[in-house]
Parts: sequence; structure tokens; C-alpha cells
Amino acid sequence: MVVLSLQGAKAYSVLVTGIIFWARVANILEPKLMTAFILQMTIGGIGSTIEFIMVAMTYTRIMWWVTPDSKRNISTLWLPIHVTTFLPSVIQIGGDAMKGAGQQMAVHDPNTKLVSIGLLLMLWTYLFFTATTLHFWFISKHWSAGEFVGRKWRKMLGGVVISSFLFCVRAIFRLVQNAQAFTDPRDPRFNPDSFWIKYESVFWIFDVLPMTLVFLISIIYSPAAILPREYTRFAFKPKLILALKNEEQRSLDAGGSGLVISSPRPTPQTEDKFAEFRFAEVELGTLGKGQMEAVRR
Repeated sequence: MVVLSLQGAKAYSVLVTGIIFWARVANILEPKLMTAFILQMTIGGIGSTIEFIMVAMTYTRIMWWVTPDSKRNISTLWLPIHVTTFLPSVIQIGGDAMKGAGQQMAVHDPNTKLVSIGLLLMLWTYLFFTATTLHFWFISKHWSAGEFVGRKWRKMLGGVVISSFLFCVRAIFRLVQNAQAFTDPRDPRFNPDSFWIKYESVFWIFDVLPMTLVFLISIIYSPAAILPREYTRFAFKPKLILALKNEEQRSLDAGGSGLVISSPRPTPQTEDKFAEFRFAEVELGTLGKGQMEAVRR
């Protein structure tokens, strides 16, 4: 069985964004190519939306991993840790949906402001998320956890902050682009004097480049290479994480390393030939069928 992970979702967002950029290139070579234009308009926000959700998920997993129990509150983190991914993602998706609906309405009502409202909502979300991640980067400077891989989590967190800022840059560009289109309602595809036809490089600098950098950061500081296995699953299980944290603390109190896992056992029913499992997973019953059979042997 293939487990959907953060990396799998990131790969999907890269694929969708790549398709959009190629459609853009097709429109540069042939401005009247409607198929490429429609493709940009219909799936234009999917890749960036998925990537933002992945960045938010990465940030949330880092918070769960390194935040001490006494600091896991709103006054310290600015957002409830259980909704740190959900709330910004829902608002961002809502803004993107408003933008898409406004673009459809603009065909019949050029004076509609729904696109501007959606873009402003998205920009506000990115700005608040950037401020939240930057705040966490400063306050977590001296925190420690039981399973560090050096100090790479700090670099990965720095990548999250930079990625959030790049989303802000892109959102500001989109807002300015929409404002210019509102003052010059002529269709830019058929208007050779349009700013976006004459200065195509602006799009690539403020739209393509930020997204490319976000993808590169997620590859260089991959959560799969830094975070523990339980934190990289797409379906996050807070109860399991809390149980594991308690398990690690008991090990540390007893003079151990904080990393409590079973001895590797060959299990033909599992994905890994020598699967490892933690005692907390056994207690909560979150292991796969093959692993549970191995435990009972």
C-alpha cells in the first residue's frame, strides 16, 4: 500500500505548476491559443495552493516536534496548534475560490471586485502566516527535542519562513496585476500595448521565480530527511505524537537517548523488510496489519 506523504503531495504541486508554466510559454509563442489560456485560468491556482498547504503542514509538524508542552498554547504560538494548517489553508482556498469566481463574473461584469477581494484575502493570509512562522523561528531558538538530526530543523524552519515570504511577494504581484487590468479592461491577449504583453519578464520574475524557489527549498530541506517518520505522514495523528513524546520523555528520565523503538523484525506483510515500530504505536493500535501480527509473535 502506498502511503500519501508530504513529499508525494509536493510532487503533485510541482507537476501542476509545471503544466501551468508550459501553458504560459505556449501563450507567449501564440497569444491567441485559447487552449493554453483556458488551462492557465482553470488550474492556475491549484499548484500554488497545494504547495502553500504543504508548507503549512511542514511548519505544523515542526511545531509538534520541538515545542515543549508548557509552550504549546496560543499566547506562545499565536495560533492553536491543532488548526495551524487547517485555518490558513481554508482561508487561502476561500480567497482563491473567490478570485476564480470573480474572473468568471468579469466576463459579464467588468466592474466586479470579487477578484480583488479574493486576492486581498490571500495576501492577508500569507502575511499573517509569515509573521507567525518568523515569530516561532525566534522563540524556538533554544528549544530542544529528543530526536534531533543535528540542527537541521532550524534550517528547515528558516526555509518555511522564506517560502512564506515568497508567497507574499507573489500575492502582491497578483494584486498589482489585477489592479492594472482593472484600469485597462482591454483583453491583454489581443492588445499589443498591454503592459503584460510588453513586459512578459515581470511575470517570470515575480510569479515563476518565487514558486521555483519555494519548490527548491522544499527539496533541499525535505521533511522526509529531517523529521521523524511519524511526522511526515499525510494523515497526521496528534494522539500518537503525544504518546511518542511521553515515551521519549520517560526514556530520557531513565537515562536513555529518548529514541524508543523495537528491535527490527522481518515481516513479509509490511512494506519494509525490516520494519521498526514504537511501543506507543502498539499501545494505540496504529500499526499496520502485518506489523501487528509480528508483534504478537
